[in-house]
Amino acid sequence: MIDRLMRHVDKCAVTGCWNWTGAKSTPGKGRKEGGSLPYGCIKVDGKARRAHRVSYELLVGPIPHGFVIDHICRNTLCCNPDHLRAMTNRENILIGTSATSIARRLPSYVILDDVGSGP
Repeated sequence: MIDRLMRHVDKCAVTGCWNWTGAKSTPGKGRKEGGSLPYGCIKVDGKARRAHRVSYELLVGPIPHGFVIDHICRNTLCCNPDHLRAMTNRENILIGTSATSIARRLPSYVILDDVGSGP
């Protein structure tokens, strides 16, 4: 299963993200306000699953009941287990998506400037 997962991953040398290149969810699905970003999808035992959750389960361990997987890097297509962490949905909502929140999530993460050359 890990080999199949990794066939659909493109590792970014700049951000460290493992960008999912396989099937993706339809933006706006599962989010009441719409406009959400897509998530990677992979079939496991005939059922569509979110690729980042499968990556976490294979490379980190079971996701505790009632927990969601947070993308520390804020890239919904990222499957890098070093960029994923299990938390409650409430915690995930409270953290937010501002640049300050992102910096607090992963202090070593480099936020690129608008030309993509870094700080």
